[in-house]
Amino acid sequence: MPYAQVDNTRIYYKTDGSGPPVLLLTGFGADSGFWDKAVHMMSGDFTLVRPDNRGSGRTEYSGRFDMDDMADDAVAVLDALGIEKAVVLGWSLGSNIAQNFAIRRPDRVDVLILVSSYLRRPARASLVLGKMTDGLIKGTDSSYFGVVLNTLCFDEGLFERKEREGSRIGLPQLSDPQGLRCQLDSVEGFDTRETARSIAAPTLCVHGTADVMVGEKYADDLENALPDCESIRAQGAGHIINPALYIPQAMDFIRRRSAFF
Repeated sequence: MPYAQVDNTRIYYKTDGSGPPVLLLTGFGADSGFWDKAVHMMSGDFTLVRPDNRGSGRTEYSGRFDMDDMADDAVAVLDALGIEKAVVLGWSLGSNIAQNFAIRRPDRVDVLILVSSYLRRPARASLVLGKMTDGLIKGTDSSYFGVVLNTLCFDEGLFERKEREGSRIGLPQLSDPQGLRCQLDSVEGFDTRETARSIAAPTLCVHGTADVMVGEKYADDLENALPDCESIRAQGAGHIINPALYIPQAMDFIRRRSAFF
């Protein structure tokens, strides 16, 4: 299995496809498998690199970490593959990492795509996820956490469809509560309200109109802060957006704005 090394941390990653490199950064509690559908749609045109963040998946780490660490991990993965510059696409927590990456290492970012993103985390989401994570650390049944997380991430239409079908949305696998706590603490320390304007890369912001985790106001604020930004509103989508609603447009944006084309 491929790993990149940073001090005492081994970052697990997957690569798929061929063509210009796209770094896929996933969100809170998720691993590289989050991007499977997007990889299916993009791998014929791009080389897709998807690491597991610290606190999720197969990445091996010790001690606490922050957003700078996770952005440096992403750089280390590109270094391990000999990639000097990449398109960077991040969802939620991954979009925080992507912004950090673009601000601190602009020389490594070709095009930036931010999905379900923001400048500063919403207070309601912070409170709920923090309390649920602390409960998980104390031994609360993880299914309760999973139900709350799904409620915040998916739109009402999906819940209605599942109800009609007599089925349920699968619960996320949460194997590292302390890692989740560190991920949340990293989000707590993330604030680009004063620094987002320094992002030089052409940027595409994607946001769902039914996102209850991060309302549209946060997307508006982000888009207004970025100097070179286009936007997509995924109608009826929640915090987790079906890739079919934005990946084709994202690929078009890359072809129009990337130096690789």
